[in-house]
Amino acid sequence: MAKKNEIKVTIEKPDSIYKDKDFDGTFCYYRQHNLGHMRTYGTKFIVIVNRKNQGLVKTAYVVDKIIEKVREYPKPPKTK
Repeated sequence: MAKKNEIKVTIEKPDSIYKDKDFDGTFCYYRQHNLGHMRTYGTKFIVIVNRKNQGLVKTAYVVDKIIEKVREYPKPPKTK
């Protein structure tokens, strides 16, 4: 289970963002993690966000690879 801080960091500084082809307004934010206790489940946090519903976080969990049914969006610019 992802903690609130990891979810927040994943949304604010994602490694990549993908748009779901099946659900309009739903985006998948991915970020690599290095937490030892979470490595058993995978190496990336995924946070599913519904942007049409004021950025509602639908779910968050850990995966090994990026889900193939979505297409990539440009990575957001790095903030200083």
